[in-house]
Amino acid sequence: MLFVALAIKCGSTGPILVQRKRMVGGHLYIALRFRATFDGREFGRLTPVGRFLRYSSIESLPQLFNVFRGEMSCLSSTSRRPFFLN
Repeated sequence: MLFVALAIKCGSTGPILVQRKRMVGGHLYIALRFRATFDGREFGRLTPVGRFLRYSSIESLPQLFNVFRGEMSCLSSTSRRPFFLN
């Protein structure tokens, strides 16, 4: 994760991690992800490092911190954005 963080920081300006509101089983939590886009939005223009992160699914690796905090499990169902659940 350290090498990915360094690659993101060297490849573009902005934060290394982004926060996304997600909901699993009726519980809202903040999912951490590596930033793969220039502006930090979910569907923005991908950075060169971001293309690799999306292709390899490495951008989701920081969600292990959510697992350690007990907010989600490794085997949980797919998390959804709260906007789509209303």
